[in-house]
Amino acid sequence: MDAATSAARHLAHPTCLYRALTAYAMLAHRDGHARFHLGAARSGDVAMHAWVTLNGRALDADAHRYAPFWTAPSRPARL
Repeated sequence: MDAATSAARHLAHPTCLYRALTAYAMLAHRDGHARFHLGAARSGDVAMHAWVTLNGRALDADAHRYAPFWTAPSRPARL
């Protein structure tokens, strides 16, 4: 996740969305078991979050606070 954070910071905005998309692209290219998730806060204020899991384990320490509502396929389709 550190490499994705660094890349996202230099290429785009250092938000969870860009960080997660960058990590997903990097990991999915190497390992087909990465999954990209979008979720909403489980309680409290309305908040959204994006994160990546690898082999079922979240790579983001805050992911447990959010309920996923959309998950990308394990391996993105080739264009």
